[in-house]
Amino acid sequence: MALNHKLLIMQFVLLQVTTMEEASKEGQIFVTATGCLDIITGDHFLNMRNDSIVCNIGHFDCEINIAWLEKNAVEKLNIKPQVQQY
Repeated sequence: MALNHKLLIMQFVLLQVTTMEEASKEGQIFVTATGCLDIITGDHFLNMRNDSIVCNIGHFDCEINIAWLEKNAVEKLNIKPQVQQY
């Protein structure tokens, strides 16, 4: 079976190390897994797009400032257990 070269298009994503201050202005999906305090803060939320996805996959829940979201969100919608939309 011959391969069609048009079907063999590959896309490479270049990754770079940056700060959350810069990433929050550009990114749309943010995943924390550090166990460190305040990785994503209120200032970062203010920089993010309105449809950004923010999640934590670590054992600790201190990376994302949920208290800031609870205080400043216009609306909170519970999608399912442990998944909220602000």
